[in-house]
Formats: sequence, C-alpha cells, structure tokens
Amino acid sequence: MPTIQTATDYVASLLASRPIVVRRGIAKFRETIQTAIDALAAGSIPNAAFKELMFTIGNRLDEARDVVNHARPQGTDWMGLIYMHQMAGRLKKTTDETERTFLTEVLPIAELMMALKPLAVKRQPKPAEDVQMKYLAPRAGNDAVALVQKALMQVTDAAYQRMFDQTVAAYHEMVAEFNTFAAEFVAAKPTARSYDISRAYHKDGAHMQALRLLREVDDVPADKLDARLRKIAKREVDYVRDQFLIKNLKKLDSVVEAKGDFVAIEIIGYHFSMVRLEGNFHLSFKDGASFAVTNTVETAYSIHGKRFYRFPLRFHDVVMTGGVKMAQPSEQRMNEIFAKRTG
Repeated sequence: MPTIQTATDYVASLLASRPIVVRRGIAKFRETIQTAIDALAAGSIPNAAFKELMFTIGNRLDEARDVVNHARPQGTDWMGLIYMHQMAGRLKKTTDETERTFLTEVLPIAELMMALKPLAVKRQPKPAEDVQMKYLAPRAGNDAVALVQKALMQVTDAAYQRMFDQTVAAYHEMVAEFNTFAAEFVAAKPTARSYDISRAYHKDGAHMQALRLLREVDDVPADKLDARLRKIAKREVDYVRDQFLIKNLKKLDSVVEAKGDFVAIEIIGYHFSMVRLEGNFHLSFKDGASFAVTNTVETAYSIHGKRFYRFPLRFHDVVMTGGVKMAQPSEQRMNEIFAKRTG
C-alpha cells in the first residue's frame, strides 16, 4: 500500500530523468512534503504558506505525469491534467492501467494536501486600534427597505436573463479560445506540458478567469459541457444579483428613512454585461431635496489573480433642502448632513 514516503520517492524517481533544472528541485520537493506533514501534525498552516505548498507540489506532480506520458508507446493517449482534488475520483473511474498506476502511487500526496486544506488559516485582522474604521450606514426601517428594494429589483429582474445568456456565451467562448490556443501551442512545441500551456496563457485577469473556469470543467464530457457552464453561470449571476440588492439596500435605505417625506425613486437607466451590473436612480423628497445615485458591480483581481467583486455606490447631483447643492457627497456625508442622521 503506497504511503507518503513511497509516493515521494516515486515522484522523485520520475523527476530524476528530467533536465537538470528539474532535478535540482527534487530536494525542494522532499522538503515541501515534509513541511506539509509537519503542518498537518501542528493542526494549522498560514493560508499563504498552504497555497505555496500546493503550487510547488502540484507542479512537481505535473512534471512527473509528463515523464509517464513520454514513456507511453507512440500513438497512445496521454493522461490529461489532473488536479490533486480530482485524483481520488479519477482513480475510481479510469480504465487506463498506466494512469491507474500513476494515480495509485501519488494519491497519498493528494490526500495529505486535501487533509491540510481545512487547516489553512487566513491572515488575522490587525488589532482594532490599528484598523481604520470604515463608515457603516445605520440600520433603516422597513418602509425605506420596501421602497428602495422595489426599484432595485426592477433593475435586476430586467437584466438577469440577458446577463445569464451573455455569461454562458462568454464561458463557451473562453473554453473554445483556450482549446484553440492549446492546440496551436502543442503544435509548435510537441513536448509542452499542461503547466507550460497554462503559464503561457496566464497573461491577464481575463485569462486567469478562463483558467479557473477550465479547472471546473476539466473532466466534463463534451456533451455535458453546456449544462455545466450554465450551472456555473447561474451561480455567478445569482451572486451578482443578490449582492447588488443587499449591498445597495444597506447603503441607501438608511438615508431615505432618516430623511423622511420620501416621494419617489426613479430608474434613470441601467447597463449590464457579463457578471457586471450598473443602475442609475434619482430619489426625491417633499421638501425639494433630491439626489442621484449610481450603483455598480465591478469585477477585480487580487495580486494573486483571485477574482472578487466590488460594489461601489456613488452619490451625485445632491440637492439639499432649500436648493443648496452638496459638495463631495460621500456615504457618510449623505447620512450625517443630507439625512441629518446622528444615531
């Protein structure tokens, strides 16, 4: 029965046949495995350190897989890219003896990393005195919630289906574009590894998104690809819709409720694209006060290439009671000056 030690030795023996630049990494690979073992015994590991372990070990397993592939007889199918979280499932399904042998030998490493994953600890927040507090709008009453929510939902309902359709189409395009790129890359470099292809394709945020999508559909048969892409698209669009409502309600309704004498909220317009939504509204009050607001869902990427969303809300054209225009209408100023809310 393979163990962590035998799995490490097996991978090291495969890497020993690679060029010297790879062979130099064998000692580092062994150290990395030991670091993972020690972290599992300790019961925790910083999230950044865990990601580094996953990156190093994943690359070494990918290089070992390439050695096995190159040893296959001419004309036989190669093993495709296999991520560690997929190995146990792939081992149960595969009928390829070479692939079965490889997965059986390296599975203890994959199991080690999957056992370590829940123990990864994200960076702890700074002490309270070191954190610059962000302004939080006070909680509003139910009347304001109902008034503002109705207008926001009109925008999300109108845009939802087209956002979903555009996202599905974009995901199909991402898959097709990557497959074309991969085929051309391999044609130019027949010995290219999956890692080489991904690294060459990993150019910007859009390509990062494509690579993450491809990881989710890597083992999906062609006849089921559309269904899987639709499932992923629904998850993304549902999240954008729900967060658009939640974030904007939280920021808008306290202003409306505190100001009082609300007259109407008018939808000026909205714009949308793949998992992006922007709404423009105008709100008016009985005393002549009014303001316009633009709320947006924006896609952004961290320095590590992880996608996340921002939900900026921008107030503009703010007219105070008496007709005086407000300069620099931030969320805090809208609550404390426009709405005169102090609690």
